[in-house]
Amino acid sequence: MTTRTKTITLRTVDRPKPEPRLAPIPIIVEVFADGFVQVYGPPHVRAVVFNHFADDGGAALHNTIDEYHALELSHLHRPLYDPRRIIGMGNTKPRTIEGEANRQWDLAFLRGLREVGQVLRDRGAAP
Repeated sequence: MTTRTKTITLRTVDRPKPEPRLAPIPIIVEVFADGFVQVYGPPHVRAVVFNHFADDGGAALHNTIDEYHALELSHLHRPLYDPRRIIGMGNTKPRTIEGEANRQWDLAFLRGLREVGQVLRDRGAAP
């Protein structure tokens, strides 16, 4: 009895190569209480700051407004205006010196409580 062999050629799937990871470029975005914005970074970074409309027209116009904002951007920045490209976010609200002093006091109080808890644990009298 003869055995038959059959040769099969498997094709490899061409997968796109992953983008090389570059070192992060640090930038700082400073927002003033009056809404003025300053962006700090190296000279080769081209940052863009823009405002959304105060009245977005509701959910029905959301996509249209996003498209409008994208059209306002340069060809260099337009590909970045994509939710998958968000690298950070936050809210802005005015800060006061009194509010910061209260925040620092609260943090010091919490650190003190943590230290007291550690002393009690070290003595075997866990709270």
